[in-house]
Amino acid sequence: MTSLDEHFREIIRIAISNEENAEKFYLEAAGKVKLEHAKIALLELAKEETGHAEFLRTILEKGAEKILAAQSTHAIQDLKIVDYLSVKELSEYANYQDVLTKAMQREKIAYDFYKDMAELVSDDKLKGIMLKLAEVEMGHKNRLERLYEEEFYQEF
Repeated sequence: MTSLDEHFREIIRIAISNEENAEKFYLEAAGKVKLEHAKIALLELAKEETGHAEFLRTILEKGAEKILAAQSTHAIQDLKIVDYLSVKELSEYANYQDVLTKAMQREKIAYDFYKDMAELVSDDKLKGIMLKLAEVEMGHKNRLERLYEEEFYQEF
């Protein structure tokens, strides 16, 4: 039987892999798109994913309690914008709106991953860590949704 610590470390390793895959996705998409505004947004998102992976590696190296305890906890509103949008695969013709939509979807998937992991574990400490990581992803999604709202939702 694996220990709680081993189980936690495996979840974090999976999360690091997810962040690295997201970085790779954004870099590849940036190489495809033709619009400069979309390319810049994709490169910024790739850089953020690199930061997420580094953050998770720090948790593996130094332990989660100190790292996550240093971050403030607060409820983050889910604007649910991406829930009502058609999400396209990014092609060379992707525009800024396509990029934001895809990024919102990816952050939602990351959020759902951590929420699902929190529901699967029985240890309260591990559950709390997973919920904190879910909150971080919701923060990213919220920021992208607000950018989308500012850029594409107009008052009638």
